[in-house]
Amino acid sequence: RDTMRVSMSRAWFLLPALAAALYEDQAGKIDWSLQHVGRAFHALFTSTGTQRLALTATEQGVIAGIDLRTGAVIWRQALPENEHVVDVIAHNKLLLSTSSAMHSGIPVAKARLWTAQGSLLWDAVVEGGAETAAPVAAVDDAAVSVARGSVVVSLNPIDGRENWRWEAPAEGDVHIDALFSSSAADGAVLQVFGRVVGSAGAANLFEASLRASSGEQISHRVFTASAQPAKQSLLSLDGSAHVALSADGKSVMVRQAGSAAKVSSYSLSSLLPAGTALGAVEMLPLSLPKMFALRLARDATAMLKVEDGGKLSLFRLVSGTDHVLTHSTSREGKAMVALVSDSADGVSLEVIAIEADGAAGGWSASEALSSPMSGHGRIERSWLNSYTRKDGSSGYRLLACTQDAALRLLQATKEGPKTLWVREEALAGITGAELVPLPLVKDEVEIASPFFGFAVPAIVDSLKQRFAELTGAGGLVTSADEVPLTADAYGTRQAIVVRTASGKVFGLHSATGSIIWSRFIAPTSADADPPTLSAMLVGGAGAAHQIELVAQDAESWRLITLQPWSGKVLGEKTYAGRMAHMTKLPFRCPKAGASADEILMLVDDDLNVHLYPESEDTIRVVRDHAAEIYFYIASTDAIRGFGLSAAAAAVVAEERWNVLLPQTTQIEIATFPFEAAVGSPVRVKGDRSVLHKYLNRNMVAVGMVVEEEGETAVQVMLLDSASGRLLHSARHSECAGPIRMLLGDHFLLYSYWSPVAHQHLMTVAELYTNSTISDDVVALVLAGPIDYSRHENQFDSFGAPPPVVMSQSYAFATSVAAMALSLTRAGITPKQILLATDAGELVAFDKRLFDPRRPHVHPTKMSAADREEGLVPYSPSLGAINPLTIVSHRHHIARPRKVVCAPTMLESTSLVLTYGLDVFLTRVTPAREFDRLNEDFNYVALVGAIVFLVVSTIASSWYSSRKDLEKAWR
Repeated sequence: RDTMRVSMSRAWFLLPALAAALYEDQAGKIDWSLQHVGRAFHALFTSTGTQRLALTATEQGVIAGIDLRTGAVIWRQALPENEHVVDVIAHNKLLLSTSSAMHSGIPVAKARLWTAQGSLLWDAVVEGGAETAAPVAAVDDAAVSVARGSVVVSLNPIDGRENWRWEAPAEGDVHIDALFSSSAADGAVLQVFGRVVGSAGAANLFEASLRASSGEQISHRVFTASAQPAKQSLLSLDGSAHVALSADGKSVMVRQAGSAAKVSSYSLSSLLPAGTALGAVEMLPLSLPKMFALRLARDATAMLKVEDGGKLSLFRLVSGTDHVLTHSTSREGKAMVALVSDSADGVSLEVIAIEADGAAGGWSASEALSSPMSGHGRIERSWLNSYTRKDGSSGYRLLACTQDAALRLLQATKEGPKTLWVREEALAGITGAELVPLPLVKDEVEIASPFFGFAVPAIVDSLKQRFAELTGAGGLVTSADEVPLTADAYGTRQAIVVRTASGKVFGLHSATGSIIWSRFIAPTSADADPPTLSAMLVGGAGAAHQIELVAQDAESWRLITLQPWSGKVLGEKTYAGRMAHMTKLPFRCPKAGASADEILMLVDDDLNVHLYPESEDTIRVVRDHAAEIYFYIASTDAIRGFGLSAAAAAVVAEERWNVLLPQTTQIEIATFPFEAAVGSPVRVKGDRSVLHKYLNRNMVAVGMVVEEEGETAVQVMLLDSASGRLLHSARHSECAGPIRMLLGDHFLLYSYWSPVAHQHLMTVAELYTNSTISDDVVALVLAGPIDYSRHENQFDSFGAPPPVVMSQSYAFATSVAAMALSLTRAGITPKQILLATDAGELVAFDKRLFDPRRPHVHPTKMSAADREEGLVPYSPSLGAINPLTIVSHRHHIARPRKVVCAPTMLESTSLVLTYGLDVFLTRVTPAREFDRLNEDFNYVALVGAIVFLVVSTIASSWYSSRKDLEKAWR
């Protein structure tokens, strides 16, 4: 009976959280999701019935089937996050994937067999080999062979069970690079090719022949190489030539497979024309019949042919323009090689067919595939898909991955080049996001506050929507051209500006997720990688909003100013070195007019302070406030605090404090957004007394997973970033990561793993202070309002007393990937804790469930004061996740990394953006929509009722006057 009472009491206290769920008709109207696969590195083409698919493997460990007609993801399988796909092989409408992973702390290879529709048939773990060895595989009808390091394993293609295992003789460090299945008179043979590095540094190539049915070793030969081979050797498509590039990139070693011939070495200078410049030479992973290719430089590639007897000759030298070589193979052993050139005139394609015996025809005429790839970077990888047109001629499609991670399908048609579709896969690697309200009017006239005129278009839009629903014309808006690029009455239409790991910036519309604009930040040189977008801030207000973006190159960094609603570059400045810290100061640089510029402070790794905008007025303002400016820089081994001091004509950063960190396997840092509103500085208890919150905008939370003397522990610290004072510290012994942290206005919430209890734990700590302000209401009224402009009434990081800390811990049902706190315009609305789980769900919890003041009593014994305050009785577990608290609903958010909240014009509503591999946005209303009408409010009925009342009033007045007139005439 007591257990039933406790369960009913918990259900009662969870009712506010349940109210956060959306109604069925709201799903899809106020939330959306973008599904991504990541940067593609391998692709195959297949067809199932009328559907043609591109089977794609990505650097993010995702295998997906993409519709060639539309570019939509038909199916997707995201492997565990620490697993990296190495290769995919198609065989008989099946797909074999091999990947590297950690299994029980041991590096292993994993093999999985999929159907073309994305269903997993089986998976297998292959152990053994060197720690850094990459798996290779071969597939035929009888077996799936997987090699890793020095070990070869044969798997049953039906269920993935291990048939046999073979390990190369221990003659040094063995690396198996290729497997080849062939048939012989006495049965199928599996040929194994690789490299052997001896203890004295001697390098050799080896070949072994195994009986495919039993794994019995038929032969094993080692051949001495003239030079140290590079990291990977290559086997020709027909299995006739084993080729390796020397580690110094100056020579090529070739050996005829299946024979006792020695290794032949050829100098590249003897094969290439005189004067050919060599850069970082690498062997391209193109398996061709009696042919292979070398990348000599960014704009130079050599195709070399293996003649009879192992002699090498130059087949073609491509140079002068950016280009990519790609190929496709057939079951008959033939290959089709495509040369994709990317020049100022656009992308063009040349194709050559290579027979199984190595005989090659001529190159086809160049065909234009697309216009220049401006704004996307150069093509990094491509895959050729050939097809037969209706007239019998050959046609080609090219699946290309550009430098900005975009995946696009190009096709040469009789009407000209055509881009069939583009997938912006850079959005799978978002590193930061900011939400900026859209301008109130299209011409960006700055208006100080919303006006009631916004209600009219809102009512008109609602009437149009009702009419569309009645006529069957309703539907979601998915095109960016159909979405208004102006703000609405409630501030829910905002621009989501995101920076990505690919060096690309996007502007998304918060209403639909459609791309408003995108901009690829090009590298400083053609040979360089895209810059790292290390920081992003929002400056200005209203129509003067700006995005300040830092792009870190190899030896310099750039400060780029963007317009948030169009992506237009407003300014760019380059600095030498590396940027270490960027912040927006709370001071303004006065202008001649009424407005003022915000001041940015940027600090490089040499502690040089750069101010933007650069002017004497800026320096003067910062010099006047130098004693009030503090910042910190965190690294893996220490957190250092700095202050500013005024020099002769500039400001200088000086180290004020530092905290050395222990050796850690993970470090997590959390801060409370400086611009977030705090509703109240006190917490009113049920007995009408108050607790004064410890509100310190300089707080920074640091969480670490430390290992000392064989014991793993979670260490959490709260530091004052201005003074370096330790405000709170907690250590959880025999606990482990991953640790996730959320810092609120006066509380800290973090999650971690307890191996002893075998459960996920969450700990909350709230900070309060003993204030000198009286709790007596009469005394507060007589004292009058507090003047916060006086220094004695302001918070002082150096003189404030330490906070009083209260904490509690709870068991949680699943692991947490990211956490956030709902933010509203004034901070008055009750808070919700938003948790993104590793299972891909976004869950909203009432903050009252994470309250360290939850009483340790039975619900029936709670005091009247605790009941009035709304406290929830303590329970050591938060229980299972209620489906009604999952605000992501039917959407699955793959690998969530961050949750970002932004306020709207409505105090009741927050926008919540969750990004990882996917992007998801929704609205949350912790106290429901108390300041606006519901989405399903019947405006037609309201207008009809008003019209009816007006007509009735007029009619009744006329009727009453007529009656009075008739009565007067009697």
